[in-house]
Amino acid sequence: GVFAGLYEKHIPIDIPQHILAGVMFGIIWLWWLKPEAKPNLSNSLVFISTLGFATLLSITWEVLEFTVWNLLPSFANSFKFYSPTVGELLGDAIANTAGSLIVGLYAISKKKA
Repeated sequence: GVFAGLYEKHIPIDIPQHILAGVMFGIIWLWWLKPEAKPNLSNSLVFISTLGFATLLSITWEVLEFTVWNLLPSFANSFKFYSPTVGELLGDAIANTAGSLIVGLYAISKKKA
């Protein structure tokens, strides 16, 4: 979205991108955890760990982006980082968590079946 100029055209692409990132983080976690091969894992552990992993990654990225933006703005501009406010950072992290919520719910519904 950044490199295609969608932000400059005011096309609301940010939140869907972060939701998809949360989905990707959740899929990565489930790939590593392999809950289908471990029947003794509880659904709540699978769900909470999926949310936790994706939230940890998203908050780590957003804090890094925010820090770089505030400490090295010219460097951040060269990579087109956009996290100038804490509110935007939290909105992005919430969208990532929403994406991982989708994956977590899917994982426990698949585990029940």
